Amino acid sequence: MYSTINGTSYITGDFGKYDGKVKNYSVRYGRNSVDNYLSYISNYNQPFPKLDFKHVDFTPVCKIGFINKIANFFRNIKLDKEIKKLENQIQEMKDNEAKRTPINFVYKYMPGNITGGKINTQALMGAAYEEVGQNASVDNKKLTDFIQQGQKVEKTAEALDLNSDGRIGIDEYAASILACDALSEADLIDIKNINGVINNKGENTSFTYTTETNKEAAKEIYAELYRHYDLGAAKDEFLSDKNNLVKQPSKINFLS
Repeated sequence: MYSTINGTSYITGDFGKYDGKVKNYSVRYGRNSVDNYLSYISNYNQPFPKLDFKHVDFTPVCKIGFINKIANFFRNIKLDKEIKKLENQIQEMKDNEAKRTPINFVYKYMPGNITGGKINTQALMGAAYEEVGQNASVDNKKLTDFIQQGQKVEKTAEALDLNSDGRIGIDEYAASILACDALSEADLIDIKNINGVINNKGENTSFTYTTETNKEAAKEIYAELYRHYDLGAAKDEFLSDKNNLVKQPSKINFLS
């Protein structure tokens, strides 16, 4: 569920596919918000059809005029067919662009009015659980591969593996959500800027924390957020209620 106003998409967890399934309101809100965010992303990432137009050569085939006229007749038929195909492809591009959601978004993953960094930890855990494919933890390498999106780029999820066990729990992953939240308000991470809302500015800035160059500094920041909010205890509380772990078909299926 999201709405678009003046070129910006607004995403919340007020309603979604976990209504009537997840009993805890905070957890439900966090999970709904992520699923709604993924719907926004899927509509933004519309397929881009490849233009496929074949050149038709009208060079005379021989010196005999009537043979060239016959050849041109059939080549015109072929050209008309290629033009029609190109027109269809251009129309498909226009249709996809019309479906595309705007690049600007405001994504609220915690209910209520969050001020002064006083967060709703269960909404946060719900969001983290949904983001890592409805799992309590994810393999470090799998998350790194996803961040890299199949490209050989300087990206890594190592900074989130706070206990260096090769896996990233939802408690550890939640630290990156909080960092992204703070960066949506300011250029530097400060707890007082955490308000339960993420925008495209914060998301783009947070990508710098996934680089090999910045991973050690990022790990210190994530560790501080982890300690401040006692995310380990928040995870234990979240996992203790099996209803919080309800699984539903998700647009994220890359992690296990």
